[in-house]
Amino acid sequence: MTHSPTRILVVDDNEDAATMTCYLLDVLGYCTRAAFSAAEALDCADSFAPDVVFLDLSMPDMSGLTAAPLLRARCPQALHIVALSALGDASIREQTKRAGFNGHLLKPAKLEDLVTAVEHRDASAGASKLLRVLSGHGA
Repeated sequence: MTHSPTRILVVDDNEDAATMTCYLLDVLGYCTRAAFSAAEALDCADSFAPDVVFLDLSMPDMSGLTAAPLLRARCPQALHIVALSALGDASIREQTKRAGFNGHLLKPAKLEDLVTAVEHRDASAGASKLLRVLSGHGA
C-alpha cells in the first residue's frame, strides 16, 4: 500500500509568510498549497482536499474563526485545523477552541511546532482508522 504525503493548506494574507511556510513543509516531504485569502482557501479546499489547514485568524476578507467551519463543511475527510496567528491571548485561544480548531500556534511558528501539529493529526487519524478496523467498520 502506498502512503501519500499529508496535504497541508496554509492560509494567510501575508503571501511571504504563507509561501515560506509551504516551502519549509515541502522540503520535509509534505504536499502543500498556499491560499492568500479565506475565499481562495475555500476554493482550494474543493480541489486540493487538505488533511491539515494552518489558518490565519485576521484576514481582510473573512476571519479564520468564520472560515474554519466553512472549510470543514467542504472537506469530507477529517480535517485538522490549526490557528496560525499573531493573536494568542487566552480569549482568542478560547474562541478558536469553541470554533473547533484542533490547535493554536503563534506567529512566527517554529518549524518543529508546525511538524508537531501535523504529526498530531496523523497520529489521531491513524488511531481512528485502527479503531474502525478493530470494531469491524472498515478501513
